[in-house]
Amino acid sequence: MISLKSGITRKLLNYFFINPKDGFYVNELSRKLVLDKRNLIKKIRELETEGILKSYVRGNLKIYSINRNYPLYNEYRRIVIKTLGFENALRVENWLKHFDLPLVQVHASGHATSIPPRYPRHPKPHPSLTTLK
Repeated sequence: MISLKSGITRKLLNYFFINPKDGFYVNELSRKLVLDKRNLIKKIRELETEGILKSYVRGNLKIYSINRNYPLYNEYRRIVIKTLGFENALRVENWLKHFDLPLVQVHASGHATSIPPRYPRHPKPHPSLTTLK
């Protein structure tokens, strides 16, 4: 049974389920997922022992990929995509709230209109900061 408590496991499985046909070597995964290489190797070995990851050697590189023949592949895929994909979407939405970007709505006719922001662009200054007359 694979535990999804580890952040490294969640990132790895999410990345492999999003790219099921691709194979990656450890340094590539470490760079793309911004993870410590030593901890990443430990998790990869655990997942390979479990059977959800498989590996093969190409030249002097060991390439890891998702094992699509794993008996619980579809179940784990559904869980990871539903929970972690949703979590990531929320994280991105919250991150975008920090920026004051104009939103544009494009209509079927081809013209665009701006959408007013949810929050005021320039909040009213505090009364103590206004100049005295």
